[in-house]
Amino acid sequence: MSMTKPPAEWHFYLTLPDPSETRPLSREWEVEVKDTIAYAGLEYAFRLPLKVTIEGYWTKPHFFVSMNLDATVEVPCARCLEKSEVAIKGQFSYLYGLVSDQEEASDESEDEMFVALHSWKSVIDIKDQVWEGLVLSLPENVLCSKDCKGLCPVCGKNLNEGDCGCNRESTDPRLDVLKKLSEDMKE
Repeated sequence: MSMTKPPAEWHFYLTLPDPSETRPLSREWEVEVKDTIAYAGLEYAFRLPLKVTIEGYWTKPHFFVSMNLDATVEVPCARCLEKSEVAIKGQFSYLYGLVSDQEEASDESEDEMFVALHSWKSVIDIKDQVWEGLVLSLPENVLCSKDCKGLCPVCGKNLNEGDCGCNRESTDPRLDVLKKLSEDMKE
């Protein structure tokens, strides 16, 4: 079954350090992604665990999180439909703060996404930000190789395996008017 939202069992808990703490907080998770992810009309199957690495620190009054995502997915080639492995790497920044600080934070930093909290808790779950980063890191147009020849539009044979012999020169007769117009413009 394909996922279109983060699995309920996913949790990426961060225990926030005391605001006076100056050392950065580092965490790392490896998560098996058992189901495929449905996005942009494609099905992404994970071949290796998703690796999530974060570093966070206080920027008073906010908590800054830098997140790196690393995974390998298998997805059909956009031209020939053969399965292709693609390395996924994403880097994202989030700024956590109280709802009342949201306007001030958006003025300060345009690169980070502001995550509004209603109150500070000692532990926050960054599951939604991991999911968001993962989906944003998925490529929409995957090719098995830059030289992929695709499928024959007549018979559907994979042209990377050899020519099929079909006449692919014929055009849709409805486009003949445009072809004639193009030829007239060249004269």
